[in-house]
Amino acid sequence: MQNEPLPIRQRDASIPQKLAEVIDLALVEKPEIYLAARGRQRAEDRRHLC
Repeated sequence: MQNEPLPIRQRDASIPQKLAEVIDLALVEKPEIYLAARGRQRAEDRRHLC
């Protein structure tokens, strides 16, 4: 792919979140980078909730 894929829920918000995560991961060229970024984002989100 030449461009970063658009998250599927930005195209169709009716897609369930868990399914969207699987689809988005399948579209990423290097999933390990995607997963590391997701982990950092979740940790950041948790810090803001406390």
